[in-house]
Amino acid sequence: MSDPFVYVGQGPPPPPAVVYHNSPYLAPFTTQLYSPFIPNLNLGTSPYIQNTGLPPASPHPGTSPLPRSPFIPDDRVFDDSDEAEEDKHPVHPFATKRRLSYAADGAVPFPHTNPFLPQDAYLQPRRPRRQRTRSDTGYFDQTTPQIVNINNGYWISPHASPYGGHAQLPPSGPVVAPPVALHPYIDAALNRGDIAFNLAWPVFNPSIINRYHQQTPISAAEFDQIATHPPMFSMKIKCDLTPNWVVNIDYHKEHAAYGATPTPITVGAVLNAIWRAMQMRISQDLWASLDKRTEFSVSNAYTNRFKAVRGYMDERAVRNDGVKRVDFLGGRRWFKGVSRTAEGVDTFKLHVV
Repeated sequence: MSDPFVYVGQGPPPPPAVVYHNSPYLAPFTTQLYSPFIPNLNLGTSPYIQNTGLPPASPHPGTSPLPRSPFIPDDRVFDDSDEAEEDKHPVHPFATKRRLSYAADGAVPFPHTNPFLPQDAYLQPRRPRRQRTRSDTGYFDQTTPQIVNINNGYWISPHASPYGGHAQLPPSGPVVAPPVALHPYIDAALNRGDIAFNLAWPVFNPSIINRYHQQTPISAAEFDQIATHPPMFSMKIKCDLTPNWVVNIDYHKEHAAYGATPTPITVGAVLNAIWRAMQMRISQDLWASLDKRTEFSVSNAYTNRFKAVRGYMDERAVRNDGVKRVDFLGGRRWFKGVSRTAEGVDTFKLHVV
């Protein structure tokens, strides 16, 4: 009977004789003293170096006989003693006598310059004191001159910064009011042709005409834009065709919330105020006071106005609403903007075609 088979595992394989034959930095190349690829760093000393000592010391030791320079600082710059001119400091020949300071006993005599004072008069020097520097505490005090900034119309301090610049004097003459810039939607000077706003139309609908001749209503964001620059809080708009009717646009504080600040007049407020003013009906007394020529012109404008809504809304409702102020414009109903007048900064002229 044979013995049982017993498996005897082999040991780890022996390391290879040569690893990475292409590298001169690993075994067996590292066992060599010098590598044929790495040069020997011991290059030896230069044949030009000579062991020479320092030069000998100066054969003339001692102090220099040259005089001392007056620009070299010394321990004594001023001669405080009462020595004579020939007994001054021997090291510093340019030493001067120190002037008496303000802290010395007694008054300091000054040269006599005023002929109205006696020869033996003395001037008592002013006591030294600390000068006050510029600070931020008095920047907006009552003594600071104020000027008007025409860019925004508000009172500002003359300094743009409390740390720079000189104080600007207040204007000597009357302050000229800055020119008022109007919003492009209401500025008659621009003569825009892309604004479609029919004052005779029963519905408030200002629009913008695009390049495809399509009308797009003005957005609420555009209505909320400020109408003038600088901002205004009161406006008067007049028309030459209706001189007795003035469109007043004011900020009413009683209609605002408690503590609310005044809001500037916007583009929507101007357009809406003009349209509402033109849509107001006239009284019977005013109609009876019209002459024949004005009555004929107003009647034609009234007839054309309610006929223009035919096919869009009820014509009879517009006709029964009666004669309105827009009928006194002589058939003109398209808004062309407002312009400044010489009557005042807040007074404007209405242009219609």
